This record gives sequence, structure tokens and C-alpha cells, in this order.
Amino acid sequence: MRVVRPLVASWLAVAACASGTESGGDSVDASAGVDAAIETDAAATDAAATDAAATDATETDAAATDAAVTDAAATDAAATDAAATDATVTDAMVTDAMVTDAMVIDAGCTTMVLQRLTNPAFDLTPMGTGWVQTPFNAAYPIITDQDGLAEHTAPYKAWLGGWDEPATDAMYQDIAIPAGTTQLTLRGQYAVSTSETGTSVYDTCNVELRNTSGGLLQSVMALSNRTTTTGWTAFQLTFSSPHAGQTVRLHFRSSSDISLATAFFFDSLALDATVCQ
Repeated sequence: MRVVRPLVASWLAVAACASGTESGGDSVDASAGVDAAIETDAAATDAAATDAAATDATETDAAATDAAVTDAAATDAAATDAAATDATVTDAMVTDAMVTDAMVIDAGCTTMVLQRLTNPAFDLTPMGTGWVQTPFNAAYPIITDQDGLAEHTAPYKAWLGGWDEPATDAMYQDIAIPAGTTQLTLRGQYAVSTSETGTSVYDTCNVELRNTSGGLLQSVMALSNRTTTTGWTAFQLTFSSPHAGQTVRLHFRSSSDISLATAFFFDSLALDATVCQ
């Protein structure tokens, strides 16, 4: 039998470069010879001077040529160094530009928080819209306006348990999580009332995230006859994985023992997906 019991106090909370002389003959001949020798020597000297000048010119030209070659080599080396420097600077600039672009893309992300549950406060009609319910007794649907605890938001709430016999109540909703979700958070209100005494756990209620085949992904909240509250209590829980792009199942399940009922209430829920677009 489903039993209504008063609420008992307990609280739960939640980056980066030679000249020569010739002699001989008479005085006239000697004089002429001397003159001839002088002229010849002078001519030779002139020739030698000319040759020397030519040699000097050649050496000068060679030196100038060498200097020109050296300058050209130095210029080429400088040009090579400049090219190498340009290449280095260009590579550095390209690398920096790529990093900056990536940072701009990240900084340009627009964050939005999207509530993903259908009928999160259980108040839509027909009663139970968006939720799959498996009550222990079909006469007592889980989403209800029955007495036991006034709704956090009227007219309906979810009520699991409250049985003084072995019984199980369950409800769930499948939710598509958007691609780009970076955080997934469940929040809302809950309350627990029990007739049990002592420190042992007899009645439980688990809130879980499962896949659509029923496989457990994460246990979110574990309530029992030992986690009673004095009324509606706010909670907020962040899942260990955002499950971006997946369809997940938010699942509630209570289990009661053979006596002394414990009731578990939920209302005003929200499943928030923080999305980066």
C-alpha cells in the first residue's frame, strides 16, 4: 500500500660577409755611338718604363678585377645571407600567423546553455508528457498530483516509492545531446520522507544516466531512507562526460522493502547542455 508520511530533516547539497753602355771607334764614332747608345738606352728605358707601366696597369687591373670579384662574392654572400634571413623571418611569420588564427577560432566560440528535457517540471498536459513511466501499481502513476507533498511547481510532481511492501517504481526520458556540448548538468528539486528508523538502508532511489539500451553510463544521485529532507531541496550535478552528439537516458528508479514506506519526490528539473558553437 502507498503510504503518506511526514518529512524528516536531512540535507543534501552540489584554462620565438738594366741599362747598359757601349764603347769603341774614333771620337766622332764614339760620340755618335754614345749618342746612339744614349738614345737606345733611353728608348729601352722608355720601353721598360712603358712595360712597367703596362705591367702596373695590368696588376692594377688585376687587383681591381680581384677586388671586383671579391666585392661580387661578398655581395653574393650578403645576398645569400639576406635570402636566408628573409626565409627565416618568413617562416617565423607564417608559424605565428597559424597560431594566432587557431587562438582566434577558439576565442570566437559562442557558448550557449540549452535545457534539453521535455516537460522538466512535469506540469504539461496530458499528465506525464515526455516521460516513460513504469509504476508499481498502475493506479498510482509516478507523475501525479496526489497528496503527500505539495508540488514545487503546480500542478504535478514525480513521486517514486512510498510503498510499505516490496515494490519498484521507474521513469525515464531519452534526450539528444547537441554536438559541441562541453558540459552536461542536471538540476532541480527533490525531497525524501520516510517512516523508517535507525541507521540501516531499507528503501532507495537512484538517479542515473544510461544509454538507450539501458546500460549504465553514470550514477548521478543515490537517495535512501537515510537521506531525508525537511521539504524541497535544490540540487545541481555535473556529469563526468558531456556525451556530445549522443542520445542518453535520464533514469529514475526506486526500490522499497517489506515495511515502513519511504517516498522520493522530484520537481522543477532541468538538463542543461553547455554548447560551444
